[in-house]
Amino acid sequence: MTRAFALILLCLLGSGCIAKIPYTPNGGLIEELGDERAIEDFTDLMTGSVRAPGVIEVEVTDKAFIYRYTGANPWAWGAAWGEATVRVLFDTVARIDIYENNKAFTYDAGEQPLCHEFVFRTLADAKLYADFLTSFKTRPPRNKSPKKPAKEKAAPAPQGEGDGEAGDEEPAASGE
Repeated sequence: MTRAFALILLCLLGSGCIAKIPYTPNGGLIEELGDERAIEDFTDLMTGSVRAPGVIEVEVTDKAFIYRYTGANPWAWGAAWGEATVRVLFDTVARIDIYENNKAFTYDAGEQPLCHEFVFRTLADAKLYADFLTSFKTRPPRNKSPKKPAKEKAAPAPQGEGDGEAGDEEPAASGE
């Protein structure tokens, strides 16, 4: 028996494997909390409940969340240590796997990881992360500022310089 086969057999039969938790995220969390509170709670979750990597700062936009972390940067050549920033587009999130050791893995449709494997303090926090990502993905875009009314489309042509088309000149003041 090869060593690899023995390890696989031990993992399958023994208690050494960490089980994936079956979980269906709550996609309506933002509707329940409201947009501003959801962003605040998600930021608090990521900066306060993630044990690894060390998330320092989180920004949530309509299309993505951006987090800055400190630790080993696995995407750098040689896995440099320091601070880095990762952006996760909500539209690319296809699946979030949660494990009984409080880890959450985020994948795209091609089964590629989109960001770090987050290690949360509790299993409830890992599930809340999945709820937030699913909710952010399905929420309608936020209106940051109301658009200006479209009153001013084009400047009117100066009087008397039109080419005689209807609508260029004002009607003459006659007795009609």
